[in-house]
Amino acid sequence: AVLLLAGLAAGWLLNGGAGGRERLAGLSREVQAMRQQMALSLLDRPSASERIQGVGYTADVKEPDDATLEALFRALDADANPNVRLAAVDALYLFRDRPGVRERLVRSLTVQTYPLVQVALIDFLVEVREARAAEALKKLVEGDALIPEVKKRAELGLRQITI
Repeated sequence: AVLLLAGLAAGWLLNGGAGGRERLAGLSREVQAMRQQMALSLLDRPSASERIQGVGYTADVKEPDDATLEALFRALDADANPNVRLAAVDALYLFRDRPGVRERLVRSLTVQTYPLVQVALIDFLVEVREARAAEALKKLVEGDALIPEVKKRAELGLRQITI
């Protein structure tokens, strides 16, 4: 019994006592903040591979701030490279329950012209059953701007959302 108590006391002291958890939580917050800063920095680089890497850093952030989410939406809506835009869709999926994310994705669907990004957004919005996407999908289906494969996917998505 004495050895067990001595082992527990030694473990408690090695972990820094009662303040160890607080320090660990503080370090975790600092790491999260550094990941967000790194992501924002990489998203502003001229190289597409660095921007994709920046999007990847956001996936490791548990609670991104508004600036990080805004950078992801900027990448989705305005990046010249479709691979960066696809990576942004994947990253935003992780934050789908955050207020405003789904609404912004519906708006992004209306500005996308690259078929793979359109399909990724349609699939995302159908999977999360976003009712606000029905109107945007209806406009896409009725328009002439889509290639036939994307139009079929939008029609299917519209049927799945409105069920």
